[in-house]
Amino acid sequence: MDYMICLSAGAFQNAAIFALGIMPYISASIIIQLLGAVFPYFQKLQKEGEEGRKKINQLTRLGTIPVAALQAWGVSVQLGSRSVGDLSVISPEISSAFFTFSTVIILTGATIFMMWLGEQITERGIGNGISLIIFIGIIDKFPYSVFDEYQIVSSGARNILVEIIYIIGFLLIIAGVIAVTVATRRIPVQYAKRVVGRKVFGGVTQYIPMKVNSAGVMPLIFAQSIMFVPSTVLSFFPNSEFMQGVAKYFDYTSWLFRPSL
Repeated sequence: MDYMICLSAGAFQNAAIFALGIMPYISASIIIQLLGAVFPYFQKLQKEGEEGRKKINQLTRLGTIPVAALQAWGVSVQLGSRSVGDLSVISPEISSAFFTFSTVIILTGATIFMMWLGEQITERGIGNGISLIIFIGIIDKFPYSVFDEYQIVSSGARNILVEIIYIIGFLLIIAGVIAVTVATRRIPVQYAKRVVGRKVFGGVTQYIPMKVNSAGVMPLIFAQSIMFVPSTVLSFFPNSEFMQGVAKYFDYTSWLFRPSL
């Protein structure tokens, strides 16, 4: 019997080769930033300007590999522990060591490819490549959601007035997010007057624009990275009922996971 590994499209649900996405790179970037607050070496790199930024980017790339490999290992353990009806491994006789090794290599390589692709997008001047990849992943299912909403309304399962209220609320949320993102608080700065001969300099009031949401989306991304850690560790214990019971709380459909979305 031929041994086959089925890693098809559809992200984690269907065990796609790009299932890890770009999150290992984001996690490595966050780790490097946190190290800058503890270790003088990273603090020095952050103050060296362009050269320091290049070194930090290189360290982030290298850090992405072990982070992606660790998450891929957890995914391989989770796939190998599926019930027969949901098995991603078509042949149950396949060597677990070979399956784990190949899964780690494939998923890690796919993440590295996405990291390289994001950097190429940035270098070509199209925009922030990593952000664009994340954005594409977010809006990927938007057309399907619109079609599902159309089917719900056309079948009579939902009133058209309720659907219009949903759309208005959706647009208001987008407008609110944009308003908070671009909002700034003007901090007044008063300059003292200085007399040079018969001329008076200074004495004017200027403002320093401080963004209301100066942290941007980093807290959101950081929270998502934190939520990956317990689920990855707990996936190493597929035969423990207690560990799998705890793992349910870290599933993306659980109430504990939703505050980080």
